[in-house]
Amino acid sequence: MNATAPLPQLSHDQLQAECYQWFRGEFRTQKRLMHANIGNSKNKVQGNQRKAIGVVAGVLDLEYFRKGQLYFFDIKVDKDKLSDDQKDFIAKIEAEGAKCYEIRSLEQFQTIIREINKCHN
Repeated sequence: MNATAPLPQLSHDQLQAECYQWFRGEFRTQKRLMHANIGNSKNKVQGNQRKAIGVVAGVLDLEYFRKGQLYFFDIKVDKDKLSDDQKDFIAKIEAEGAKCYEIRSLEQFQTIIREINKCHN
């Protein structure tokens, strides 16, 4: 019997990087339509600086604008869950017409992006 070791779990940043790099390679002409939002602050000073320039809690990780529609993606790994701030952000942004997705794998992200682009071609 051949036992195979389980694949190591990607970190949040690793999965986000995989998703973003795949997008940039697959949809080269759209590279400026997707970007990452600034993540958590490393300390209180940086947190206050970011707050002063408009960074707010709960904004999802990636933002994609395609043919007049705004899409947000939040990367989650392992047992990560949406925070209350994220749930509030999602409720407010979806009420304005945006679409939000929780992403747990590169394959899930690829499927959603391909479907978005199929609808907008």
